[in-house]
Formats: sequence, C-alpha cells, structure tokens
Amino acid sequence: MQDELLGLQAQQDGRGPAAQVDSDVLFRQGETAAGEGTYTPRLVLWDLSGALGGVSAGGSLYRDSSASSSGAVVSTWAGRQEVHQARPVSKSAFTAELEAEAEAEEWEEQSGVDAAAAGPSPLEAAARQLDASGGGGLRYWTDYLKAHLHPRSVQQLAGAWHGLTPFGGWGDGSEHWRSEEQREQMMERIRFFAEECDSLQGFQVLADDLSGFGHLAAHVLQEVRDDYGSSLPVMLYALRPQAPLYAQPPAAAAAEAVPSEARRQRLNEGLSLALLTQQCSTYTVVAPPAAASALPALRWQPGNAYHASGLCAAALDTATLPYRLAAAGGPAGMIGRCDMWGLTHLLTAQYHSPLAALSLALPCPGLPADAQRLAQQADARLQHGMSSGSSGAATAAATAGAAAARPGSSSSGSSDSGAGPFTLRWLASLTPGIPAAGDTARFAESVVLRGPRSTAAAPVELGAAATALDAALAEERLLCVRQRTLTAQPLAVPLPFPHMFSQGLSKDGDLLPGAQLGSGGSQDIASCAAFIRLAATKAFAPAVTAAARQFRTAAGTAQGQATLEAWGMGREERAEAEEVLERLAHAYDDDEA
Repeated sequence: MQDELLGLQAQQDGRGPAAQVDSDVLFRQGETAAGEGTYTPRLVLWDLSGALGGVSAGGSLYRDSSASSSGAVVSTWAGRQEVHQARPVSKSAFTAELEAEAEAEEWEEQSGVDAAAAGPSPLEAAARQLDASGGGGLRYWTDYLKAHLHPRSVQQLAGAWHGLTPFGGWGDGSEHWRSEEQREQMMERIRFFAEECDSLQGFQVLADDLSGFGHLAAHVLQEVRDDYGSSLPVMLYALRPQAPLYAQPPAAAAAEAVPSEARRQRLNEGLSLALLTQQCSTYTVVAPPAAASALPALRWQPGNAYHASGLCAAALDTATLPYRLAAAGGPAGMIGRCDMWGLTHLLTAQYHSPLAALSLALPCPGLPADAQRLAQQADARLQHGMSSGSSGAATAAATAGAAAARPGSSSSGSSDSGAGPFTLRWLASLTPGIPAAGDTARFAESVVLRGPRSTAAAPVELGAAATALDAALAEERLLCVRQRTLTAQPLAVPLPFPHMFSQGLSKDGDLLPGAQLGSGGSQDIASCAAFIRLAATKAFAPAVTAAARQFRTAAGTAQGQATLEAWGMGREERAEAEEVLERLAHAYDDDEA
C-alpha cells in the first residue's frame, strides 16, 4: 500500500494530498551496482527457507543470482558426483509481470508506443487473476507482493523449511537464536537500516507470535533494547489467524482431554503475552474479524489468508499514519501529526500497560454535511450534562471532555439522523476479545480518519472533517485522552489488493444512492476513506485474566509441562510467565493507576 502511495506522489508531482504522507519514514533511497536508483522499504524480515516461493531473497532490483549457483556440493570430494535438482518454484503471474514491468516501461519509452491506450496492461490482468478463485491458488505471500525489497531485507532461517519443519510452537524458534552466526546476521541487518536513519523514531514490528517466530521476536527485541536503549519506542503488532482468542477454558476435570493443538495454542498465547509485552512499548493483537458481516461494505471470505492480509494491511497502514505524516515544513493540510514516542506515551501513560486494541471501518461511512450544527449540539449536550447535578469529580471530567471535544484537541461526529455517530458504524474490532463499538472502558486512544468524504459522495475539506469527527466522538459520550489525526489522502487501493469491496460502492468507496450492501459481486475501487481506532482500554483485564487461566491450566497438565520443557522452559520460567500475566491482568486496577 505504501508502494502504491509512491506512485500517486509521482503523479501529483509532490503537490497533491499524497505528499502529506512522508514515505521516507519507512522507505530508503539507494542504488544498484550499475548506478540505478532504487527506493525500497526500510525492512528486515525473517522467514522459513523456501517460504518466498519463486522470488529470490536478494530481490529482482539488484539482480541477485545467488539462488541459481550450480557449483559442486562438496569441494573436497574428488569422486563421482550427482546433482539432483528440484524444479524451481514457479512465480505467480503477478510477480513475473511486476519484475518485467521495468523492461516494458523502458521499451515503451524507446518505441513511443502508448501501452495504456491498448487497454489493461499485463500487470493489471495478472492482478485480477490473484483473486479469481478467492485467492485459493496463492501459496506464498510473495505471490502478491508489489514492493521491491533490498537484498539485506530478507533472511531465511537455515535448516527450517517451509512446509516441512515444525514451527508452530513458541519454542521452535529458539535454536535459531542460539546459533551465534545467525544471531549476528540478524542484528547486522537491523544495524544496516537503523544507522541510515537521520532521526530514528523507533521500531515497528509485525510478528507471527503464535509460533516459533514469537520466541525469535522476543530474543531480537531484547537485543534491540540492549543496543538502542529501552526508551526508544517499539510498537509491536501480533498477527493472528482468524480464530477466537481468550475462549472460555474447559473444566478442570477435562483439562487432560484438551487436544494437543488447542493446548499448544494456549501455551503460545500465554508466553507471547508474558514475554513479548516486556520487550515493547505497545502490544496490539491484529486479526480479521470472526464474521464477514462485521465489515458490511466488504465481501471478504473468513479463513482466506489473502483477504485477511488485505484487511490487516489497510488497518496498519492507517494506524501508523500519525508518525508518517510530513513534517511542519511539508504540505499544509494534515492534522494531528505526532512521533512514535508521543503515540506510545499517550496509550500507556495512565496504567503503564502496553496492551492496545485496533478497530477498522473500511470504507469509512460518509460524514454529515451539517458538521458545524452537530458540533454545537454535542457541546450543548455536554453542557447540559454538566449542569444536571453530577458530582464534583464527574463535573470536572466533563468540563475537560467538553474542551477536548472542540476542534484542535479531541473529536466527535454524527452521520445520519438516528443512525448513531459515523465513528461507530461499520467499525469492526481487529483485536479478538475487545469490542469495537460499545467499549466504554477506553481511557486513551488514537483515531485516524483519512480521505474523508460526505454522504453526498464528495471529498470533505479537513477543517470541516475535523469538526464532524469532533462531533461524532462527543456524541459517543465517552471522555478519554485522545489523539486525532486527519489527512486528505484516502487509502489508495493497490493492484494486488483483494477484490472484496461490495457492489453498491463507487470508485471512491461512496455508498451509491439506493444501493444495498452485500448484494451481488465485488466492485473495483481506486481509493476510499478509512477510519481506525487504536485504543487503550480496561476491557483487557478480563481478557488477560482468561488467557492467564488458560495458560495455567494447559501448563499444569503432564503434556503441557513436557511441551514447555521441550521449548527450554522449566518451572522457574513458567512461574515467571504466570507472574507477568497476573501483573498485566491487575494493571488496570484503579489503585495501580
């Protein structure tokens, strides 16, 4: 998605809304050995060997040919040799066309032929094939990767093979950290990109934490903390499959009968909460909603990894906007820029808990046209509430909230009459166990609205959008510390994005007059408004309590103890994990604030 934004910035020549986002925050300039300029993500990624499919770990920009070497297997062997070579994994049509795009553009410039006039390009046709069967034919995440990667970005774990090596348990990744050679290679890649930064804000981490990558992430983050200091923010997003989290545990008498996969899952969840939360500033579980109806404007398929990746990518690209906006000297117009430290401090200052919940509205419903009147009504309701006989403490809180609800601080906004504020409609929780709407336990949050549009299917100027947002948040009648961010740049939908927007939406993601969402097939759109909430909430207390109980139950069985010991965790480590989980569950007690 960020790669798509780069194309928009080039098209708008740096003067359009796309320039409000500073791509240099997550991308870097470089050049190949031939002197060709490159612009690649400032990214370090670890995966199993063979998990890249037909794509080289060195990327296509730098023409890495290491994967095609065919020398002798053992140079000291003088006897007869036989080489048994498997057929190379084929690339997806989209990946193959993407790598050939540069040559095609060069040919077009030299020949003077306008390929766009001839209809859809081969790359566009290949992108449509990605979702032809609901994404069921995709085998690797590189099949729909649009951005080119730097050769130092990807490190495949030696000896751990995709589809062959068991890697679903927390302890399965520990042996790769024990290897001094691999450990040094991991940290050297991080240093390479970190040392290029003029001003290092912090680290943004995505981790498949319910697997061996969770344990590996804990080790890497511990080393990062040692190298760069514990005060540097680390925002961790734990990527989860679509499955209910913190489910009710079985009866104690039936604990031994829990299937081994469920037991392992509970051990993974408990260890992730206990160990990863100690190494990061914020910890946010991100998973697609349990039901497709949670996002009524989309026709996505639960259980489809391709569709899930699109949802999570849209949410994360929007949630990270506050610290990716252009600096004050850049394009005017965006509202609510802050750095990573300010965002993490906002969410964790009150209860010193790193847990945060993410929710998404995609597309964001249209904003009301009479935003100014709604803001005045919301202020009047708050004033009426203050004068109706509240206690002194409550009155003081309401006064602070009324000031925060005005433009320039907190926020608010309603949509259709009787439909409730637009900030709660079409909003789905991406953090299992934490509600998106109706969560009155929130005490701090970051809300981001990008590309706002009205119910009249027209873009909304940011000042008016801020007023509408302030009115909607005031209508929710929840007073909390709040950071609000607005940018005119909508979510640019890239070519490989799943085709899951419902018919009844326009090319800009607006609900067409008289349209019925959910009927018919999918609709291709170019961009749409998006809204997210990243919230700190007391609703985590019962969720963490349930996770701690499940971990204790699973670890108390003979099979659970054997599993933990196989992962290198003895009784002391288990007791420490249980203690951390108890502290997390009680972090929201009022006397701990």
